[in-house]
Amino acid sequence: MDGAEELRFDHVILAVADLDAAGELICAATGLVSVPGGRHKGLGTGNRIIPLGPDYIELMGIVDIDQAARSPLGCWVAGRLAIREGIAAFCLRTESIDAVGRRLRLKSEPMERTAPDGSSLGWRLAGLEAAMADPCKPFFIQWDVPPNKHPGRIVAEHQVTPLGISWVEVSGDPGVIPAWIGEDSIDVRITPGESGIVGVGVRTTDGEVVLR
Repeated sequence: MDGAEELRFDHVILAVADLDAAGELICAATGLVSVPGGRHKGLGTGNRIIPLGPDYIELMGIVDIDQAARSPLGCWVAGRLAIREGIAAFCLRTESIDAVGRRLRLKSEPMERTAPDGSSLGWRLAGLEAAMADPCKPFFIQWDVPPNKHPGRIVAEHQVTPLGISWVEVSGDPGVIPAWIGEDSIDVRITPGESGIVGVGVRTTDGEVVLR
């Protein structure tokens, strides 16, 4: 793998029917607090963010039914919610989305959302369609914001002190993930079975929090 590709956990997406209610439930269970995120422009989806420092958990839901019905992302979230709420996808961060794209023959796509303070956050994604079709595969992101504007750095009054995502466990073909992410040091655990995401571990100063 090209050294410029160096991959790190960026975020995990939880598809939820009610953003505020899901945030309250997760806080009660884990002590991790979510904050308002924003809306994905023109896609019909919105989010709340659980900032973890170097990375974050994204609660994603439908905020405009009509827009969501016309966007691939909105249709994907709606489809996930028709089955159940829960972990739907995970994303790896890179400083060279173009290098990832060359290796996997993926095109990158610019996206943005408006934050609660009215500012715009921009990024480029690659592999989102593949992750939607085969959820054991992560998609990839390169942020077009200063490091202090990354969603993981948002201030939140957590009841525990998070240190970041430590691992993600997926089920699927054991050969798929190594071929997709290359030889990297991130802890993606693989068990054979139907393609999906089994769980995520979050390091905290009080021990590990596990979401399944």
